[in-house]
Amino acid sequence: MNDMTNRNLTTPSEAGRVREIIESALREHQVCADCGEPMGIAEHDGRLWVECASLHTRSGLRHAFGAAFHERHRLWLPTGELVAAA
Repeated sequence: MNDMTNRNLTTPSEAGRVREIIESALREHQVCADCGEPMGIAEHDGRLWVECASLHTRSGLRHAFGAAFHERHRLWLPTGELVAAA
């Protein structure tokens, strides 16, 4: 095994860390505590959120109002990692 391959096995990539943060959030928040709908990942204004599935079809004011009544958590990713994951 060359040095580059060995380094990739021991050092998580930025995309791998982002994936782990997302998977961990979905394990921790499986259903909305307020309504029981499943949780999912959504992007709003360049930020990732794990939020109630009922919010996924809403936008603007309807989304903001609905977010007050359904579970929603921002995923805190180190700067630049979301771009690397895309």
